[in-house]
Amino acid sequence: METRTYKEIIKDIRSFSSENTQLSEEKKAQLNKCADELESKTKDNRFIVLIIFILLIGSTVMWFLSSIENDDLKYDLQYKKSLIESYEKIIRFENDSTHSFTYRTKDGIPITYQELMDENYELLNKNSSLEYQLKMRDIYLDVIRDNYGIRIKERNNQIWAEGEKVDSALLLLNLYRDKIKYDPQTKTWSVTR
Repeated sequence: METRTYKEIIKDIRSFSSENTQLSEEKKAQLNKCADELESKTKDNRFIVLIIFILLIGSTVMWFLSSIENDDLKYDLQYKKSLIESYEKIIRFENDSTHSFTYRTKDGIPITYQELMDENYELLNKNSSLEYQLKMRDIYLDVIRDNYGIRIKERNNQIWAEGEKVDSALLLLNLYRDKIKYDPQTKTWSVTR
């Protein structure tokens, strides 16, 4: 037996009531009334099925969208968590993030970041100045060594210089040492005879 639709059943009931002559008019009216009620109920059922179908499609779409949003939130949460972890690696919190440190001068005045930067800049300048002075003194020492053949010797925390070539003034110094006088007011040397 094949499955029939509600429309086919209602159509058969109407044709049966109209074709059957043995039925009274009252029975035909009852059959038509039942067919009308059945048709009304099938329309109501179709409407309910349509509403359920629309709700099912709507809930499926909402589930799909919320699933996508949930995935986006998970990705966003992982990204922010990785940012926080990388920041914590940089900062290296000890026991509690509420610890703070304040550096103060001898007078108890807190040192600001700008003051530390200024002091750092001054120290860098002083360091480069000292490096320049040391380099210049090395150059002076090299010139003296090259021109006079002087060798520097160190023994037992004592330093002295020896040279093969000596300036004439250095040779004469031992002979005239007691005759040379320095005047601190005029800042001049004089030799007495």
